[in-house]
Amino acid sequence: MSSSPTAAAAVKAAKSQLRSLIKSRLAALSAEQRSSKSGIIVQKLLASDRYRSAKRISVYLSMPEEVDTAGIVADIFNSGRRLFVPRYSRGGGMEMLAVSGREDLASLPVTKWGIRQPGLEPGSPAREEGLENGGLDLIIVPGLAFCQADGARLGRGMGYYDRYLARARAANPACAAVAIAFSDQLVDSVPTGDSDQPLDDIVTD
Repeated sequence: MSSSPTAAAAVKAAKSQLRSLIKSRLAALSAEQRSSKSGIIVQKLLASDRYRSAKRISVYLSMPEEVDTAGIVADIFNSGRRLFVPRYSRGGGMEMLAVSGREDLASLPVTKWGIRQPGLEPGSPAREEGLENGGLDLIIVPGLAFCQADGARLGRGMGYYDRYLARARAANPACAAVAIAFSDQLVDSVPTGDSDQPLDDIVTD
């Protein structure tokens, strides 16, 4: 059943308030704290059964305030798995495109957010999309706030990951969505709407 307009507006307002709270918490973390916590989180993820059994993995390329995903990317390359990274486009679209190795990753253009993504311009190399050839086994999901009790996630408000997760789960019902997050991003509850996709797990420090 769809939410009423009044209920939807209340959820939107609650999400906005929570985003402000979590952004303040993240801004209070020092670079050293983020680095230390990121190391713990990445090691826990790499040791998890979901990660160890996955062959086709999508990983976001982190911004400075996020859990650093460089160690995950390195392990995927070292272990011979397939890496897929996001490409965002105007209008709320997102693809997960294959990256073949370190040199390929280093060649990707840098966006205005300071992260690399496969190029959108004509002439950019053709790349396999994660939903092709059986879909993805594991999607490492970013976000701002998370609730471990029910797997609820609060993103940045654009809906990229919620739309993509719905498609990925349709392509491969066994696809797992796992968030990595600082403990500072955990809350008792996250306001959710009809289109919000729950997570299968949240790995924290």
